[in-house]
Amino acid sequence: AKTKFLYLTMFKNYLKIAWRNIKRQKVYSAINIIGFAVGLSISLIIFFYVQDDLTYDRFHEHFNSIYRVGGFNETSARIHAITSGPLIPASIEEIPEVIAGARIFLFGRQPIQRADQAQEDNSDQNAVRALTLVTDPGFFDVFSFKILKGDASSLGTPNGVFLTPEIASALFGEEDPMGQALLLRPVENAHVAGIVEAPPSNSHIQYEIIVPLRVEQNPLWWDSWDNQTLSGYIRLHAEADASAVEEKITRLAHAKGYSETLDPKLQPLRDIHLRSKDYYYDARNFGKSDISVVYLMSSIGLIILLIASINFINLSSARAATRAREVGIRKVVGSQRWQLIIQFLGESIFITLIAMVIAGVFLQLALPQLEGFIGKTLDINILNNPLLLLVLLAVAVFIGILSGLYPALILSAFKPTRILRGEFQSGPSGFLMRRVFVVFQFAITIALFVGLSTVMVQIKYVQSFNFGYNRENVLVIPDYLGNRDDLLKMRVLDMSGVISAGRTNFLMREDLRSLEAFPYGGDRVKSIFFAFDFIIDEGFFDTLDIPLVQGRNFSAERALDREDAVILNEAALRFTGFDDPLGKRLNIVDLEGNIFTKKVIGVIRDFHFSIARRSLYPMVFQFNPGQSFRLLIRLAPGQIAQTRTLIESAYKEIYPDREFQYIFLDEVFNFQLIPDREFASRLGAFSGVAIFIACLGLLGLISFSVEERRKEIAIRKVLGSSEARIIKLLASDFLKWIAVANVIAWPLGYFGINRWLSVFAYRTPFTIWPFVIAGVCTLAIALLTMSYQSLRAARANPADVLRHDK
Repeated sequence: AKTKFLYLTMFKNYLKIAWRNIKRQKVYSAINIIGFAVGLSISLIIFFYVQDDLTYDRFHEHFNSIYRVGGFNETSARIHAITSGPLIPASIEEIPEVIAGARIFLFGRQPIQRADQAQEDNSDQNAVRALTLVTDPGFFDVFSFKILKGDASSLGTPNGVFLTPEIASALFGEEDPMGQALLLRPVENAHVAGIVEAPPSNSHIQYEIIVPLRVEQNPLWWDSWDNQTLSGYIRLHAEADASAVEEKITRLAHAKGYSETLDPKLQPLRDIHLRSKDYYYDARNFGKSDISVVYLMSSIGLIILLIASINFINLSSARAATRAREVGIRKVVGSQRWQLIIQFLGESIFITLIAMVIAGVFLQLALPQLEGFIGKTLDINILNNPLLLLVLLAVAVFIGILSGLYPALILSAFKPTRILRGEFQSGPSGFLMRRVFVVFQFAITIALFVGLSTVMVQIKYVQSFNFGYNRENVLVIPDYLGNRDDLLKMRVLDMSGVISAGRTNFLMREDLRSLEAFPYGGDRVKSIFFAFDFIIDEGFFDTLDIPLVQGRNFSAERALDREDAVILNEAALRFTGFDDPLGKRLNIVDLEGNIFTKKVIGVIRDFHFSIARRSLYPMVFQFNPGQSFRLLIRLAPGQIAQTRTLIESAYKEIYPDREFQYIFLDEVFNFQLIPDREFASRLGAFSGVAIFIACLGLLGLISFSVEERRKEIAIRKVLGSSEARIIKLLASDFLKWIAVANVIAWPLGYFGINRWLSVFAYRTPFTIWPFVIAGVCTLAIALLTMSYQSLRAARANPADVLRHDK
């Protein structure tokens, strides 16, 4: 009992001494604790970001047995995220390993309102707009979305609709929504058949309303073996071989009339979120990311934690020499070596635990404000996550032990008589170790800066890249216009602030519809090619300033243009092999697999429909204003606001039951840059954190260096050295090591930016400037960091220093 009491007293004494040292050395303690706490908290944020990506869709009970059915097109070598409507029901019926299946289509945000509160003119101005998912009854057999009220079989009826609690509350308040009549465009005589829990944020399937899929509503698109428009999912027996099932589905599909050039492919549910980068027609994959982002974010998180840890170890070991006299006195009065080791290790762990608590508090307070920046909603409670808490404690203790080892082992081994005579000095190994750590920290930081500079340069390059069309001042009405679209276009063209107007079936984005084409009379197998299929009117090219290089434009006055004319871009022309294309005929394969021919009447100059990630792609333009659902309007500069108001008035007059929605074409373009801009913002923030932590460490080391060399500096001043010479003396050593860090960082940065730029078909030319900028910035920041302490040391009175150092 007495021994136990002595040990407790000893540990209590060690804690008191640790706290006194923290208060006595406020600056160094603050640098150490803040640096480690910031690094740990940022690493935690990145950890939760990565964890969210890695746990996408894992809440489903049969997660490992669910597959998405896509298709690989042998001709275009492209993999699709969609499949034909009949394939899923046929697979359930004829393949024993398939337990359940579901097809999905997304209608987007549809207006929905209570039938008993509908306006007399059926206007949807006051309707709630909700994300509407169309699917089969098997949806709830495949996925584990929880039904709160109602029964899954209601999806088998033509009128039953499922609402999330949020939409039900918005429509009915406190009333019971079950059985209530609704007005919803996709469903006639709709009523509330059930309440379904809203999907979590880490689900690639999102909805607010679920309505039954009825193929009879759209047989061409949803009930044709030749037409791929639906997302298909199947659930297999737990012991089923997915590869064998895929072969069976392929044989079944081809036997039913599936295109021989298209093979069904199964994609595990676990891969949909992070391994669908090369999938086309994947717009229903909400939150889509890529595994490379996970690797990159994980690397950055580990790097920041490593920099913070090295910083902590570096400063702790540097300050150890100042404790030498204390160690000597303790050894003289009887302290054993093991007691000194426990003391130093305990102090170090105590400080890391303080930093851990600060990091946890900062994380809980700052995360709600950072969610917009990181692009995710993360529900984090460290205290409710015992595994994470254990990992944090382990990291804190491990770093504490590493940082305490140097003083614990080195100082405790010295003889007290040598220490008290002042013969203890930092050894060359400690000096070299600290410099190596500085080089490592700044090399990583500089590499991050190189990456940030390159991302910014590439974004600027993409923005200024000549895409072959003019997107400025083009207003887009994206909604389906119905049978009054010509009237709206004519009204718009009569406005003085409108230069031109045209129509198209698609906006400029990556996921366009494609068709198969090959020259008339040519071998289909050898000469077929895939092209993006634009359905336009005669005003499309003029509105976007896309020039014709051969032939003529479509004309509404030429009846045959609708049935027997196509215009190609230069990339498509190269695939045809036509030397003189005008008047030549091109075979086009329609959605049902029928082949018909059209005459080439013109060729336009190539243009890029998306940001420069993909090279030029063949395009075929057909004339059919009735299927060109989106209206593009070029506005005169200087009259944009007033003309937009006039267009809105005309729209509301023609479509009184609709809400006027519009977007500018440059906004559509800029939307594609959002992922790269967000990446640049995050990389910039993390680079800033890394440089902040590295500079904290540098500040601590320069302060320690000044204190260690104060006698030398005083003697130099007595002998006539100027302030500038002393500042140069103190700074030159660190600047030399930072220059070495640049040499190491540049190859790392070059490798990283090449990997990132590889996804762009058109990229900024390589220049040395990102490397120079990164090097100059880090050197400047390092100089600023060192300047205060160096100047302070250079201006110190040498008499005071030498008097107190006797």
